[in-house]
Amino acid sequence: MSDRELGRLTEEQAAHLWQRAATLQAEAARAAESADDEADTTALVPHEGYELDHVRSAAIEAGIGAEFLDAALADMRAEVATRPARPKGAFVRFFLGEDMPDSVTVRRVVRAPPVDVLKSMEELVPKEPYKLSLKDRKGDPLNGGVLIFDIIGASFVVTEGAGFTTQAATADLREVVVSLRPLQEGAACEVTLRGPVAWAQRINAALGSVMVGIGTGAGTGLGWLAGSVVSGALLGTGVGAGVAAAAAAVSTAGVVLTSGVASMKGFRWIYRYSLRQGEKGLDQLVGAIAVHAQGGWGLTDTDDSTGNTPPSLPASDADSSESLLSPGD
Repeated sequence: MSDRELGRLTEEQAAHLWQRAATLQAEAARAAESADDEADTTALVPHEGYELDHVRSAAIEAGIGAEFLDAALADMRAEVATRPARPKGAFVRFFLGEDMPDSVTVRRVVRAPPVDVLKSMEELVPKEPYKLSLKDRKGDPLNGGVLIFDIIGASFVVTEGAGFTTQAATADLREVVVSLRPLQEGAACEVTLRGPVAWAQRINAALGSVMVGIGTGAGTGLGWLAGSVVSGALLGTGVGAGVAAAAAAVSTAGVVLTSGVASMKGFRWIYRYSLRQGEKGLDQLVGAIAVHAQGGWGLTDTDDSTGNTPPSLPASDADSSESLLSPGD
C-alpha cells in the first residue's frame, strides 16, 4: 500500500499522526540514550484535508524521522481497522464510562525479523488453543498493513476453563487485528494485537442498565423499610408527623441512591474485569508467537539466515486499488 493510495488526511488525523510519530521518536531516543549509558478519526475525504506527502514533509521539516512517521501511520491504519461503525452514544458512555476503549490492545517487542514472526503466526494461530482464521488483510503486513483474524468458537456463551477462546468470549472478542513494526533495521519488530470490543458495547450497556435497575429496585425496598423504621422511631419520641415523614423520605432516598451507585460501580468493575481477561488472552498469544519466532526461549542469539520469504497470504484486490484508509471506513 503506497502513501499516495491513502489519499488525504483530515486536520485531526494529521495532528494525531505528527503527535504519534514524535512520541515514537522520543521513545526511541530515550532507549538509545539508555543503551549508551549502559554500553538499548473521521473517514478520509478525498477533496479535503492534507495530502499525506505534505504531512510527511512537514513532519520531517519539524525534525520527526520518516521511520517514526511510518510507524505512526501503521498505528493509524490498525486503529481504523478496529474503529466502530458508529461513535459511542450517551447511553453507552453513561453505563460503561467515558474511558472505555474501542479495542483491547497488547504490544510486544520480538527479537526476530518480521518475516519470522509471520511464519510463526502461520504455524501457531490456526491451531489449538487459539483457533484463529485469517479472513482479510489490508495492505502488506511487512510494510504497515494489518492482518484480520476471526476467533473460531468465540460466542456470548462463556465456556468453562481458562483457555484463549474462553478469555476471548469473556471480553466479547470476535476478531484479532495484527500489525508489525520493524525495529533495529529489521532485526526485531513490535507486534501489536488489537481485539475490537466496540461492537458489543451497546449490548453490555443494556445489560448494565438491567443490573443497575435491579439494584436500584432492591434499594427502593430496603429504603422504604429503613424509612419506615426511622419514621416510627421519630414518632415514638413525640416528633411531629411532618418531620418524621421528611426524615423517612431522606432515609429512603439515601438508600436508593447508594444502591444505584453501588450497582453501577459493580457493573463497571465486572466489565473492566472481562476486558482484562481478553487482554490476558492476547498477551499469552503474542508471548507464544514471540517464543516461537525467536527460535525457542529467546535467551540466546540465533543466526538469522537470509533468504527468508514471507508466508503465502490470500490474494487481496485491495493491494492494488483499495486503501485501508478509504472513504466509507
